[in-house]
Amino acid sequence: MAVDSDEGEDSQAFLVADRKVVCEVEPTSYIYCLSILMAFHYALNIAYKNSQNLLYKFIEEFLLGITPSKKNQKYRKLVQDLFAMG
Repeated sequence: MAVDSDEGEDSQAFLVADRKVVCEVEPTSYIYCLSILMAFHYALNIAYKNSQNLLYKFIEEFLLGITPSKKNQKYRKLVQDLFAMG
């Protein structure tokens, strides 16, 4: 997902796959754009980038209520550390 915004101007969001624009998204909010991105991954069965995998798994579980089938040690540690901060 690429978002282009200059201060004081309308934003544009594009869904990009293999360096090609798949579609333009009307960016009503960053949450909306994130949900479109996650739906795109789900619908096309595309894996998240390794560097972003833990973030998306956290969002899926704690914001969307989707329990992961497998919770690896790294993910369990992340969740434990985040909730220990509160």
